[in-house]
Amino acid sequence: GPLDKTRDSSSLRHAIVEGVLIDELKRLAPKIEQNFNPCRTSYLDAKGEWNISCYAELEELAETMVPGAVAYPPLRQVLLPVMDHVTEELRKWWLQRHPDRGPCFFRRVQAFVTRYRPVPGESHLTKHVDGPHE
Repeated sequence: GPLDKTRDSSSLRHAIVEGVLIDELKRLAPKIEQNFNPCRTSYLDAKGEWNISCYAELEELAETMVPGAVAYPPLRQVLLPVMDHVTEELRKWWLQRHPDRGPCFFRRVQAFVTRYRPVPGESHLTKHVDGPHE
């Protein structure tokens, strides 16, 4: 599988899995673009608002993580197979890394697509910290 492309994963704290989704994302690109509906968001520690990200999934505490963010179900439908695949690869890696701990459950907190374009207000996000903080 894709994890075979990494070095001995039992000794790594991190792993790079190359080429797992490139073809799938290229295939889905038109559907992602068609279902990209950005919401106006801000970050608690940064100035300004952004309108360049569309969220496929958000935990219930999303308002404390990214004020203004709302999930857009059509994007979730497009990305769900990819998100499930990536989550499964993470689970496999975890089990290889920690066989003594047994099976585990992963949950996604946020899944989103951000579109950067060479126009004012869409070229980058200003420095910020994701998640609740004081």
